[in-house]
Amino acid sequence: MGHWYWHIQADSLSWSEQVFAIYGQDLLSFQPTYDRFVDTIHGADRDRVQANLETAVCNATSFECDARIIRPDGQIRNIITKAQPECDDDGQVVGLFGVVTDVTDASFGHYKPCATRRICLILQPVFLDSGIGYGTPDQACIAFCSDHLAHMFETGTRALVRSINHPGDFSVYLHPEDREAYASAVSEGVTAGQAYEVAYRRQTNAGERHFREIGQPILDGNGALQRYIATIQDVTDAKAREAELEKARQDLEASVQAKDQLFSIIGHDLKSPFNNIIGFASLLSSDDVVLGEEKMKEYAGAHC
Repeated sequence: MGHWYWHIQADSLSWSEQVFAIYGQDLLSFQPTYDRFVDTIHGADRDRVQANLETAVCNATSFECDARIIRPDGQIRNIITKAQPECDDDGQVVGLFGVVTDVTDASFGHYKPCATRRICLILQPVFLDSGIGYGTPDQACIAFCSDHLAHMFETGTRALVRSINHPGDFSVYLHPEDREAYASAVSEGVTAGQAYEVAYRRQTNAGERHFREIGQPILDGNGALQRYIATIQDVTDAKAREAELEKARQDLEASVQAKDQLFSIIGHDLKSPFNNIIGFASLLSSDDVVLGEEKMKEYAGAHC
C-alpha cells in the first residue's frame, strides 16, 4: 500500500516510495503531476476516474475507485485507491490525501469488472478500519486527519488536529505503558526520514483496543522530505483471532504430548510381561538347560 497527496491549487502531487513502485516510475527522475497521473490510467477507465475525482473535489467527499494503470514498460496493473478531502477554514477542498494498493495478483492478472468489484469489497474493510493523518516537517504537527481516524480516537477531526502541536503529543491518547515506546519509534523515524511501524493500545469507551501505525515519508522530486503520512489501523479483532489460533495450537500440542505419554506408558506396560514370556520360552526351548517335566509345567503354567 502506498500513500499520495494532491495539492490542488499548486498542482503538486506527492507520492510515497510505494506508489512509485506500483506505477513503475523512477523515484528520482519522475515528477508526478495530475496530468501525468491521468496519463497512466488505462484509456477505458480514464473518464470514470476523472469524473469521480471531480465529484470528490466539488462536493468535498471521499473518493474511492478501482482502475487499470499502464506502466512505462507497457505492463497493465489493477489498482484500488481511496482518498479523503482536505478542506480550508471555508470548507473548500485544497487537497486530497489517499492510499493506493495494487490488486493485480489478487485478481490473477486479468481485469474483470465484476471480479474487481468483489476484490474491492474484500479490501474495503482494510480501508475502512484505517485512519489516515499526515504532518509536515516545518510544522512538526498533524496537518490533516481523516474522519475515521478521529472516530477511532473518539474525537472530531478539528479537535484532534488542534490538540497536537508535536508528534509526541499524540501519545496522550495511548495506553500509559505504550507512550514511551511510541514516542521513541516516531522520533527515530522522523529524524532519519525513514518509515516506521509501531503497535500500541488505547483505552476506549468500548474497552481496550489495539492499533498498528505505519508512518511513511513523502519526498519531492529532489528527494527532500515534504511530509510524513501515518496509516493507523485497529487490529484488535485480528489480535483476538491470533490469540485464539495460538490457544488452539497450544491445546493441540498438549493433546499430542498427552497421547505420546499415554502410548509410552502402554508400550512399557505391555513390554514387561512379553519380555518375561519370551525369556521363559527361550529357557524352556534351550538345549543347555535340562528341566524336569514337572518344573517345565510349573514354569509354563505360571506365565500363561
